[in-house]
Amino acid sequence: MKKILLGTTALVAATTFASGDASAAEKLKLGLGGYFEHTLGVTRLHFDKTGQSAGAQSALREGFENYQDAEVWFMGSTTLDNGITVSVQIELEANTSSDQIDEAYMTISGSFGSFIVGSENLPNYKMHYSAPSVSRVGITSSDATFWFGQPTGFMGNSAISQFNTAYAQDYGRFYANDPLMVSYYTPRIAGFQLGIGFAPDSNEGNNTAGNATTQFQNGISAGLNYVQTFGAFNVAASAGYIQWIEAPASTGQTSPGLIRRDSDAAAHQWQTGLNLGWGGWTIGGAYAATPYGATTTSANSSESWTAVYGVKYMTGPWGFSLNGMNTRAEGATPGSLATNRQREAGADARMYRVEGAWSYQIGPGIQLHGDVMYQNERGELQGSDDVVGWIVTTGILVNF
Repeated sequence: MKKILLGTTALVAATTFASGDASAAEKLKLGLGGYFEHTLGVTRLHFDKTGQSAGAQSALREGFENYQDAEVWFMGSTTLDNGITVSVQIELEANTSSDQIDEAYMTISGSFGSFIVGSENLPNYKMHYSAPSVSRVGITSSDATFWFGQPTGFMGNSAISQFNTAYAQDYGRFYANDPLMVSYYTPRIAGFQLGIGFAPDSNEGNNTAGNATTQFQNGISAGLNYVQTFGAFNVAASAGYIQWIEAPASTGQTSPGLIRRDSDAAAHQWQTGLNLGWGGWTIGGAYAATPYGATTTSANSSESWTAVYGVKYMTGPWGFSLNGMNTRAEGATPGSLATNRQREAGADARMYRVEGAWSYQIGPGIQLHGDVMYQNERGELQGSDDVVGWIVTTGILVNF
């Protein structure tokens, strides 16, 4: 699915809690919104991954493919007599999914900032600026994983998903995929805006009590970005941080309970980004990292980093972009001390991608798009889990 980032759009509604007479306000009514995207593509992969299981091998794709991503949004807002705006948004996946309701949250807004409560991403994610791009695949997006398969550095490890690390990821999800949370965003002052958030656990969009055996507990998130225009020149910069105070036993990275604060065990991730624009041109990049690594009793590790960079040019209905990405992760193959010694010898998973993309706006809310991406991954098993290949895609996006 595609995430809508407050940092990318440079908008976080100015909102707050307040009291007052709402007798003249209209009852909130829901309208419809969303998007429908369909993409055709071809993937050509050359891989040597004999060290992985048969199930992991079958995850990779080769040949022609169809990709569809669609959501229907139920959304509405009302403004009370005292100027406070209350809005809700519920996002329904149009395809059968284990996460059928993607996000569901309420925003209460006024002159002192905004409160968001519900199942939604945390401030470090929402306020982030990544490398500029017109791609619908995305060089660090989950869509790229659809075409290439999950990076081999994590395919043998059921306890850790690539999307909960900084391996080929720069947005800072880190075990916080739309958890039930509460967050607050300040008004934008002199170009600056701060967001802070808290999630009791890493449950995604449900009301089930937290489980210390399977879920992270007490997540704290903070984001800061700066957006300003100087004549024809504009700048957008961001920094974000997320940390879980307690980790579950299921990851194998620590025991349940309070996490040590040393850099190799604390469950945290940080990211930063910068975009510079002039006329139709935007250039920028982002970096994300987590030192949350293996312990002396467990081989499971999220330790990783990603650097992504690119340039975008917009002219009339056309858009073009060129992007690159470098990423590295501590070896994640299940095991114990032997695997840890292998890591010390430099057996890390590493990858780079190069992507060129175009888009064309053919009408209000309707866009054609295309993408060419090359990937070269060298896995941790030193020659038995390497993936080299490319994809070519084209498709149509309809926003409504």
